[in-house]
Amino acid sequence: MRYMYLVLMLSLSFLMQGLYAQDLCTGSLGENIFDAGDFGTGMLNRPLDDPGIAPGYIYTRGLPDDGFYTITNDMSLWSTIFPSWLTITDNSPDPRGYMMVVNASFEPGIFFEQEIDGLCENTFYEFSADLINLIAAGNANHIAPNVSFLLDDVVQYSSGNIPQNETWIAYGFTFTTAPGQTSIKLSLQNNAPGGIGNDLALDNISFRACGPSGFISTEREQFFCEDDNTPATIIADIDLSNRIILWQRSDDRGATWSTVTSDQVTEIVHDDFTPGSYYYRYVSASSAINLENSKCRTVSEIIRITVLPREVMVLDTICTGGRYAFDGDSIGQAGIYIGEFVSRRGCDSIVTLDLAVLPNDLSGTVSVESPLCPGDRNGRITITEITGAVGAVQQSLSGIPFSSNSLGDLDTGTYELLLVDAIGCQSTQLISVTPASAIRLEAGPTLDLGLGETITDYLAEIGGDITTIDWMPPGGLSCTDCPDPLITAIGDIDYIITITDANGCSLSDTLEVRSDIDDIPVFIPNAFSPNGDGINDLHRIYVTSPAIESISSYQIYDRWGNLVYQASNYDPADPSIGWDGTSKSQLCPIAVYSVVAQLRLLTGDVVTVSGDVTLVR
Repeated sequence: MRYMYLVLMLSLSFLMQGLYAQDLCTGSLGENIFDAGDFGTGMLNRPLDDPGIAPGYIYTRGLPDDGFYTITNDMSLWSTIFPSWLTITDNSPDPRGYMMVVNASFEPGIFFEQEIDGLCENTFYEFSADLINLIAAGNANHIAPNVSFLLDDVVQYSSGNIPQNETWIAYGFTFTTAPGQTSIKLSLQNNAPGGIGNDLALDNISFRACGPSGFISTEREQFFCEDDNTPATIIADIDLSNRIILWQRSDDRGATWSTVTSDQVTEIVHDDFTPGSYYYRYVSASSAINLENSKCRTVSEIIRITVLPREVMVLDTICTGGRYAFDGDSIGQAGIYIGEFVSRRGCDSIVTLDLAVLPNDLSGTVSVESPLCPGDRNGRITITEITGAVGAVQQSLSGIPFSSNSLGDLDTGTYELLLVDAIGCQSTQLISVTPASAIRLEAGPTLDLGLGETITDYLAEIGGDITTIDWMPPGGLSCTDCPDPLITAIGDIDYIITITDANGCSLSDTLEVRSDIDDIPVFIPNAFSPNGDGINDLHRIYVTSPAIESISSYQIYDRWGNLVYQASNYDPADPSIGWDGTSKSQLCPIAVYSVVAQLRLLTGDVVTVSGDVTLVR
C-alpha cells in the first residue's frame, strides 16, 4: 500500500513578451509544425526529385559544387567527394534519414526558405536547426560557414562562424508572434563567401511553440501492484491564471491521446489498477483558443504508470534435452506448472507456465568455396538451407558468430558450424576447408656439409601439377630450375625454393646449408731435394679439398727471417708453381726453412697455414 504524488512543476518565470533573437527554448516545446524539417527518409542515397527548397541554388545528385545542394542519407556512399569534406550520415538514429548538404554560392544569400501558416498570434515560438561544418578538422585555411535565421525576410539571429569541429550543433532563437499574425516565412541565409570552404550540412529544422517547463519530476516511470488499490495523484504546480492546460492519457504507448479533464485543474488521479501501462501528459497554451490549435500549444514530458498483474500466464517452449528453470526447479518435460514469485518491483504474483517440448529437427545444409591456393584466406562457407528451426537461428563457426548466410576470409582447416534456434535446439557439423590446389613443398632438414663438399642425392619433396621451380641464390647449385640440383657447400647459405603450379599458386620453403671450415686438409711437405733428378725437385703446397679456391700467398724464409721465395694468387692445382731451392738465381744452402701460406676459401675467408721444410741435395 502506498501513496504517491507525481509533481508536475511548471515554471512561470518565463518571458512572454514579444522579444526577438532570444536563446533556444528552455521550457516545454510543442509538436514540430514544420514536419518536413528532417528532410524525410528513403532507400535512395540521394532522391531523384528536386525538393525546391533553396532559392538561387541548384539541386544535384552528384558532388555539389559552389551554388549547388543535395539531399542525402550517407555521404560515405558517394562515388566522389572533396578530400577535405566529412563523410557523415544525418543527425538522427534513422540510418536512412536524409539531410541537406550545401556548397555555398560565391555570394551570400538565401539557401533555405519555407512558408508556415495556421499559427497563433501573441504566441512564443522557437525556430532552430542542426548545422555542421563539413570541413574535417585539421584542414587549414577554409572559410567557416555563417548562417542567419530570418523571419519574413528580416534577420533575427546569426550562428556566427560554425566551428570546424566535426560536430552537429543546434542553432536557433525564440520569438513571439505579433497580434493578428497567423503565418510566417522561415529562411536561412548564407553570410560567408563561397570558394574554399563555407560548406555545411543541415538537418532537423524545427518550428515549435515554446512554453514553461513541465513535469519537473525525478520519477517519470512508476510501478504499482494490481492489488495496491491506492490512487496515484499527479500534481501540476501551475498558476491557471497565466496558462491553460488540458490533461491527456494514452493507453497505447503514446500512439493516441484522449482528454481526461474538462475543467482547469492542477491535479488528476490515476485509480485504474487494471494491469497495463498508462501514459499521462498535458498540453498547455496561453489561451483556450490556442489550446485547440496544435501549432500553438506546448506538450509536457510524459509520465508512465505501470500496473503489474497478480496472475501471469507464460507460454514457452524448449527443445528435447533442454532444461527450463522455474520456481527453483529445472524442468525438462512438457506440462503446466504453477509458481509463486515476488517481482523485482515487490509485487506478489502467481505464474502459470505452459511448457511445450519440441523435437530437435534443426539442421543446416552448407556449401564450401575452397581457397584457390594453400595459405590463402579466401575460403567461404555458405548456409544454403536451414530446416527444422523454431524462430530466429544464431550461427557461429568455431566460436565466431555471423548473421548473414555466409562467412568468408577462411583459411584452410576444419571448422565447427553451430546452429541454435530460439528454443535452444542445436545442430553441429564439422566442415573441412581445403585448398583447390594440391601443391605442396617440403625443403627438408638442414644440410651440414664440409666446405666444398657436394651432395648428389638431395631431392626436395614436391607435389602437385608444378609448372616452375626456382632456387635462389644460384651459387653452389648445378641448376636453379630442377627439384634435385647438385649442391656444393660454398658457405652458410639459405636457399629459397619456390614452386608454382598450373593455377598460378606458389609455395616457398627454405633449405639451410651449413659448412664446416675448421678442418680443411692441406699438406705441406717437410723435406725436398732440388737436385735435378726429376724427383721431389719442387716444394709445393698440396691441396686436396675443393673448399680452397686459390693460394693468396706462399712464402719461404731462411733461419734469419729473410724471404727467399714467394708466389701469390695462383691455382693450387697448378704443378708448375713451387720453390726450386734457389734464391735470386743462387742455390740455397742445405738447411731448415720456414713456410707460411695464406689460402682463400670458397666463402671468401682467408686462412693461414705454416710449417718447416728441410732442403737436402
